[in-house]
Amino acid sequence: PPETAAPPTTETVAAPATTAAPEPAANATQEREEQLRAVREWIGRAWPIVLIGVLLFVAVWTWLMGGQIGYLAKRVLTQQSSLSEFWAAGARAFWPLLRASLLMLVAFGALALIVWGGTTLGATMPGWLLAILVVILWVGLIWISIRLAFWFIAIVVDRTGPVGGLRASLRATRGRWWRLVGLILLLTLISIGVQLPLGLLEGLGRFAGGAVALVTQWISAVGGGIANVYLGFASLAAFIRFYEDTKATTASTSGSA
Repeated sequence: PPETAAPPTTETVAAPATTAAPEPAANATQEREEQLRAVREWIGRAWPIVLIGVLLFVAVWTWLMGGQIGYLAKRVLTQQSSLSEFWAAGARAFWPLLRASLLMLVAFGALALIVWGGTTLGATMPGWLLAILVVILWVGLIWISIRLAFWFIAIVVDRTGPVGGLRASLRATRGRWWRLVGLILLLTLISIGVQLPLGLLEGLGRFAGGAVALVTQWISAVGGGIANVYLGFASLAAFIRFYEDTKATTASTSGSA
């Protein structure tokens, strides 16, 4: 019989399975989750060091604030002051200022809880009502911030406690709210007028590029730092002068009455 040739066999080679490349959004989300997990793990191990660092920062900030107010107050009133007054005022007003800071922290915590509750209830409120409540909240915050502008100044200058300083600030700003707002706006405009040329200089330097950019950036950074320190002292001195003039006016009014 004639031989029948076997049909040719074709081998099918399976193509390697290709895995889809992960999307960039998924990679970014995964990286953020890993970073947050690393931060939580680090805080879980190093929370005592973080807590000590925060407490030291608060203590140093409170002492420096008391010393700065005491030094400038004596400078404003007598035109003479020394570094010894800085050290003495910082030590003398440390605990009252610290208690006042804790009271402020508690108040901010209560406000944060109110805001959190408002946002929770905001989902069931009409949009116009929620907008009105937000405006009222911001207006209230601005109003109370102006009324408490002399709180820490009164604690240091009058050598009183947190409650006494709070009362003194409310008394000093009664009927003078808009004048104090004008003083704050004036100091803000002065600060903008000082920082604007430095910002323009840095912008021109970046436009030129090269060594010019580095020099102008350095000049802007150093000049801005010096200007901020000077304006900070000048602004605090202006507030102290305002407070002392307010006390003198109140005393003269009550004496004539």
